[in-house]
Amino acid sequence: MKLTRITAALVATCCLAPLVPTSAHAEELPASLTPTFLGSTPSLFWQGRMPTVPQIRTLLGNTGSVGTGGWPEYRTAAIIGGGSFADAPGFTGKINGFWYDPSVTNGYVSAAVNIAAFTTAQEAVNAVALDAKAMGTAAKAVSAVGSLQRWQSVVTTPDYTDTIEWIVTGETTPSITRLICTVAGAKSLLKRCALPRVDALAQLIAMGGPPVAQLPAQVTADLPVTPAGLEPVLAVQQASAAGWGGLNPTKALRTAVAAGQSTVLQYAPVGTSQVAVSALITPLPIPKAAATFITEICNDAAAGTICKRQTLAKTASGIPIAGQLATTRKKGRVLYSAVQATGAGALVFINCENLRTFNALTTSEVALCQNAVPALLDAIMMRQQQ
Repeated sequence: MKLTRITAALVATCCLAPLVPTSAHAEELPASLTPTFLGSTPSLFWQGRMPTVPQIRTLLGNTGSVGTGGWPEYRTAAIIGGGSFADAPGFTGKINGFWYDPSVTNGYVSAAVNIAAFTTAQEAVNAVALDAKAMGTAAKAVSAVGSLQRWQSVVTTPDYTDTIEWIVTGETTPSITRLICTVAGAKSLLKRCALPRVDALAQLIAMGGPPVAQLPAQVTADLPVTPAGLEPVLAVQQASAAGWGGLNPTKALRTAVAAGQSTVLQYAPVGTSQVAVSALITPLPIPKAAATFITEICNDAAAGTICKRQTLAKTASGIPIAGQLATTRKKGRVLYSAVQATGAGALVFINCENLRTFNALTTSEVALCQNAVPALLDAIMMRQQQ
């Protein structure tokens, strides 16, 4: 399955801050990457606070690969909107991260991390109770650790078990860190989301040090000139193996991206709040490693949907590529547009869809996606040639 559809996103722009990351390409960073999130840019906060792949591996109890179960996200009332905490008083914005264990074949084991900012700590505390109620449970208070207030719950249904921890920080940076570890399938998998491991990682995330001082050099080097009609809101780095793991890579591609880092970008289309355009960019000096993978862009089309693809041999600006542009429909309505392509020494995946409701796109949103996806591919490939 495509990483944007492995899990439903667990679901606003704040005032501009003067902080701009310093790097060799700092002058090229779009101003829209500087909305404040707990005193920093969303990108820097995400990069500095989200768990690493080894930490997720420890949580999920696996020793192999970890896949990304959804795009890294930044959400506010104006950017995608909706979801967990969004309707609670005092909410200002949140970042989300998703992972899963692709080695599990008799069920699934996944983790979702949400860090939501609030105006006051009391509003964050109130939001914990509201969030637990929305999930059909009650948040049980456990002893505080320093300034961290903690709540836990285990939700068991016939289909899955969620082990949940909420942590609220102090007044200086009021926020909720929520970690949900989910298990479905054989009972033997339940130990994968053991509460002590959930608690240990949740505390580590909540107590995380200051945001990183600058974006990774590879991220700033990958940032393209923004196509018209889009606003960049998140730019972060992820392990390539995890980023592509949720896209069902072929064996050849899995080997090619086993090491190294990728850039993940999130864009908000101007004039609409629910649609997101996301991109994954990875260095790939040997494009043949992705040759088969690219042609499989429609292989995971869900039952009841129709995915049609178009072969691409060059971008709008004439850059040679090997790619597939796909449009997926259900009952005649477009669900999303996506592209997979290699060129200019890079492998790129771009997706455009409604990440708030996951419903079909409106007529205007379809036009937006069909314009934005190839335009962003063109911009990314042009950047890769510099």
